[in-house]
Amino acid sequence: MLLSILAACDNTTAPLPAPATLTPTSTDPYTIGLSYYDKADYSRAITEFNKAIRAQPDHADALYKRGWSQLNINEYDKAMVDFERVISLKPQSELGYYGRAYVHNVRGELEEAIADFTRAIERKPDYHQAYTDRGRVNFDIGDAQQALADFTRAIELEPKSSDAYFNRGLVYRGLDETDKAIADFTAVIALQADDAEAYYNRANAYNYKGDRPHAAADYQKALELAKDPDLKSSVQEEWDAMEGKFPPPAP
Repeated sequence: MLLSILAACDNTTAPLPAPATLTPTSTDPYTIGLSYYDKADYSRAITEFNKAIRAQPDHADALYKRGWSQLNINEYDKAMVDFERVISLKPQSELGYYGRAYVHNVRGELEEAIADFTRAIERKPDYHQAYTDRGRVNFDIGDAQQALADFTRAIELEPKSSDAYFNRGLVYRGLDETDKAIADFTAVIALQADDAEAYYNRANAYNYKGDRPHAAADYQKALELAKDPDLKSSVQEEWDAMEGKFPPPAP
């Protein structure tokens, strides 16, 4: 979750209206584009957003959604053009800066990404997702304390943000604040009981602390839940390294 900032891409559309449901009588290309976007059919979404923009060149929402569609198919230069156009049309809106920050991030332009996330936050001070994303980038550049501040602010703004708790837990692990890391991974599990990565990382924290029965129980749960082959392999490797199975702790 921490290293792949685009994994949060599905959450980046929250500032816009919910995608409309496509019906047989829908003729508005923007509405149709939203439906394709919601289905992750980005090429068809772009085709429809193109129609909407041709009909209305200053259609900022269509430009914004086309930018995200381009970003999802790795057309970063085209996405940048769209987000900068949104900024020119709506300079006081957070949306264009937020989208442009993502492009900077995937290009490895981390300082520029932080600057644009900050501009988005300045325009929308309660933008919890922008705080979370800026926290990721701050962690990537080695600024753990600023990352902690960003994730903590995101949690204050949205106490149900499992993403912010998870990433803050990873930072605490890196700072050897193991009990705080365990508390954050536990918060993730309380919000998303099927989160294999949270169980895996909490298991690692318990194991580091020497609490092997709790670590074993979490490794078992992570193995049960993991669908990603790489994650399952990592969990299995840690489990095997424990050299034997331990019973789960007593309730």
